[in-house]
Amino acid sequence: MAPTPRMAIAPTHPARLRALASVHGLGKAALGEFRYLELRCGGGDNLLPLAQRLPLGRFTGVDDEPRLALARAAATRCELANVTFSGEHELEPGAFDFVVAHGSYSWLARDEQAKLLATIARSLAPTGVALVSYNTLPGWSIRGALRQTMLRAVGHRDSDGRLLPDGLYAARARLTKVARHVHSSHPYRALLALELELARGRADAALAEDMLAEHNEPLAFGDFMARTAEHELDLVCETLPATPDGALELTVVPELMAEGLGRIEAEECLDVLCYRQLRATLLCKSGLPIAATRDYRHLCESGRFAARLGIQTESPRLEPGTAIAFVTAGGVVIEVERPLLKAALMVLGERYPHGLTGAELHREATERLRLARVSDDETAATPASAAELLEPLVALVRRHHVELLDWTPTVHRELSSTPRLFELARLELSRGPVATNARHEPEALEALEVALAQLLDGTRDRQALVHALADRIDAGALVVDGLPAGTERRAALAPRVLGGVVRLRDLGLLV
Repeated sequence: MAPTPRMAIAPTHPARLRALASVHGLGKAALGEFRYLELRCGGGDNLLPLAQRLPLGRFTGVDDEPRLALARAAATRCELANVTFSGEHELEPGAFDFVVAHGSYSWLARDEQAKLLATIARSLAPTGVALVSYNTLPGWSIRGALRQTMLRAVGHRDSDGRLLPDGLYAARARLTKVARHVHSSHPYRALLALELELARGRADAALAEDMLAEHNEPLAFGDFMARTAEHELDLVCETLPATPDGALELTVVPELMAEGLGRIEAEECLDVLCYRQLRATLLCKSGLPIAATRDYRHLCESGRFAARLGIQTESPRLEPGTAIAFVTAGGVVIEVERPLLKAALMVLGERYPHGLTGAELHREATERLRLARVSDDETAATPASAAELLEPLVALVRRHHVELLDWTPTVHRELSSTPRLFELARLELSRGPVATNARHEPEALEALEVALAQLLDGTRDRQALVHALADRIDAGALVVDGLPAGTERRAALAPRVLGGVVRLRDLGLLV
């Protein structure tokens, strides 16, 4: 049985899929009305947030009936009328603009893998695109070796193929025994130590559903593409960066292709060079004209830039000759000296999750420079200056540090006197401290934010929220560090409540 998603999966957002298809020559980037299919959708953890935020889309989820019952119940609770859940046999051929199978392919037996690809090929609209993720070699080789070691310790499973508790304990004990002997600086043992740490840190359910699943087949990229070709599916592109900084594939693949390798062969060599463990590959029907290189010109005219960026530099300055270090969502540090680009990235970080057109971003960046009394030929608010800004921004888009989509989420900026949380976010937070933000990304919340969010039902004003949280702290149901005791607690809680509500608003979690 394949692992079921328990949170939103950012690359599956249709605006991201549409943008990638468009820069490879497959139609326009704008979403408009569309039909979206998720295979092996589980309880709808990925599908329901999309249905909530994209009312023009019609969403369909397919899975086994017990899982679909949970998904239907959640959709009914959240009053989502644009999503349905059905069996695979009910799917309309050629009807879907997007088909997604994330976190399932590698965990299926070979005949089920073939059925999955056949369903994708049958369901795709003529110019639709499909996303399939899978464990990849060579990066999965050490993890696979640990899997085999643990499986030998597991022993028998129950009649439904599930691990027995003793088997799980035995598998964990085997990992511990191996870990005791990793004491070398040898490169292989360094990789092994990292994989051991990751495996040992996983929750029991995650370990059982992933590494100890009955099936888990990693495969080389070329082998996967050979299988997709049997179902008349072609490569569009890879949706995930090969390395955190997103730079390696920009040079390696074109250089290898210039040396005579085909595109698939070059991509497979890239996987060897970066020891890739996971791919999420975008596919289309065979015969469509696919550009191997990405052309962002049309997106620069109609799309919106967005980026989650922090600033690592103390007392950042916009003047020429001083660098600002920006930290991306993936932890990569980007150092920038050019005043206009520094100002633009500062604006993007502050406006996230909202996206800005190139013209809007240029206007706000130049205004920021004017207020800071930084001005030169490059930073003047002219068409030449705007064009000059696009080049480094697109370079950051190519490296996955900045997004450029023909879509931006709607985030309500006004704060109600009695704020209310989306019901879907309430449901997500009842399962754990993670909710889906406005850009379809899983967002981890602190304990105080989770408790606050669950109180936002539209009946409490800020004072009532402070009192309710203080009561939970007094009752021992909530622990918040740094708060005074006694009567001063409520006064100290008030600014934290306001900050928490503002953050939930900025994440797009408030109605």
